[in-house]
Amino acid sequence: MFEKVMREKSICKELLERVLEISIRDIAYIETEKTIESGLDEKGIRLDVYVNDEKGTVYNIEMQTYKNMPELIKRSRFYHSAIDHYSMEKGADYMTLNDCFVIFICTFPIFSGKRHKYTFTKKMYRRTGQRVGRWTNYYLFKY
Repeated sequence: MFEKVMREKSICKELLERVLEISIRDIAYIETEKTIESGLDEKGIRLDVYVNDEKGTVYNIEMQTYKNMPELIKRSRFYHSAIDHYSMEKGADYMTLNDCFVIFICTFPIFSGKRHKYTFTKKMYRRTGQRVGRWTNYYLFKY
């Protein structure tokens, strides 16, 4: 059901804007139940909702009912890595990697249960304070 609802461009866009508190001009691509496989002997993933906006930013939206938080955090890291790997063409410059947001909407209280939103971000800054890149964005929400 979640994937069917998220196929509707206006609903998907509004959810991303509200959850991330950003403005998205347009969604260019939505795919539900997207499978990313790396190789014969490697673990693949199936993404609930995979979205690209007009800037090429990747959004992965997952509905989670599995309550194992340590595994969920590791899974979000693995999903991000797999998306980056999928996005890179052979011989491409690493600076071509687009920003990526991995969003888990949980049906259960997370961590202490006192907050509805947790954000984990890795950023790199130059000595001037100017942001060079943003690679890892994990969002966990209690729905």
